[in-house]
Amino acid sequence: MKIIFKNTFLLIAFLIVSCTSNTVIYKAYNDVEKNNLKVSNAAGFQEVRGTNVKYLTPLELYKTYAISYKIGETIGFKDTYYLKTMLKDYKSKDGYVKEVTLRSYNNKDSLMNELSLTKTIKDTMFSSVIYKDLSIKKTVNGKEYFYKLSKEGKFIRTP
Repeated sequence: MKIIFKNTFLLIAFLIVSCTSNTVIYKAYNDVEKNNLKVSNAAGFQEVRGTNVKYLTPLELYKTYAISYKIGETIGFKDTYYLKTMLKDYKSKDGYVKEVTLRSYNNKDSLMNELSLTKTIKDTMFSSVIYKDLSIKKTVNGKEYFYKLSKEGKFIRTP
């Protein structure tokens, strides 16, 4: 009887751990009605100036007058790269657009890859969730896309 109880307890503990191992650590989505963005830590965004300019490419530095860049929190670290969020405000043919992207940088602060998490686009529902294991689920108008990170810090779409 004790062995069955012990095995059942271990199975339940394993299921709980495996279910909670992929916890959501960041959410980003747009509010179509108000043409606004919602993120799990909006207070984390800071204007790009001073030492923050290291997160911009030379082309982005050139465009900073036309586009407002704000750097967000660091989401995760791996041996060869780390992830940061970025908020961009820019003008397009449809008006002003706000966009939250997830960017990977190598340990020399060079941009390696970028993935758009959400943006304000008319009549488009656009949301993303980042999990603790750094996998990403992106939803655009009800269609889901899944991404994982390669060892080099590149976003790879998975089936």
